[in-house]
Amino acid sequence: MTKKRKNHKPTNGLWAVLLAGGLVAGSVAAWVQINTDRTIPPSERRLPTQRNGKPVQPQPDSTKRETVTVIKPRYEGDAIKYDRHHSEVPEGENKMVFAVNEYLRESGIAPKEARATKAHLSEKGELKLEFNDAFDRTYGSEEERSLVDGILHSLGQFKEIVNVQFFIGDQPMETLGHIDLTAPQPVLRDEP
Repeated sequence: MTKKRKNHKPTNGLWAVLLAGGLVAGSVAAWVQINTDRTIPPSERRLPTQRNGKPVQPQPDSTKRETVTVIKPRYEGDAIKYDRHHSEVPEGENKMVFAVNEYLRESGIAPKEARATKAHLSEKGELKLEFNDAFDRTYGSEEERSLVDGILHSLGQFKEIVNVQFFIGDQPMETLGHIDLTAPQPVLRDEP
C-alpha cells in the first residue's frame, strides 16, 4: 500500500520549465506587438490558383488614386515659367477640374473663391470648362495671360483634350480683360 503525501510541492525543475515557457510566450507576444511589417514581400507571395490549378491573374488595384501634374507660375524676367509637382486627385473629383483648381490656388491670381466647377469633354476633344461667378472679373493683361496660359498648360497634360471653351455657369465667357475667349482655346503642351 502506498502512502499519500500531504502538501506535495513541485520540484525546482518544474518551476524552471514553467518560467522558461512563460518567458518564451512573453517574448513572442512582445515581438508580434513590436513588428509592424506584417506583409509578405511580393517576391515571396504565391498567386491564388483556380480549380484547374492555373494561377489567377491579379486584378489592378482599384484603390490606387489618380495623380495629376500641378503647375505653379513663376517669372524669369518677362518670361513665365512653371514649377511642377504631382498631386493625388481626391476620390470622386474630376481630374481636369482638380488640375485647374490647383493651378488657380498655386497662382494666387484669381480670388480664393474662384473655382472651376465642371468639365464636359466632347468626342472631338473640345472641353467645356465651367467656372463659378467668383472667377468672372477683369484682370490686368499680365494676370489674364498667366491665368489663361496656366489653365491651358494644366489641361495640356490630358492628351484627349484639344481645345477649351471657358464658361461662367452655362454662359460662354467673352474675356477676362483683353483676350477674346469666345472661341475655343487650344491647349498648350510642353515640348517633349
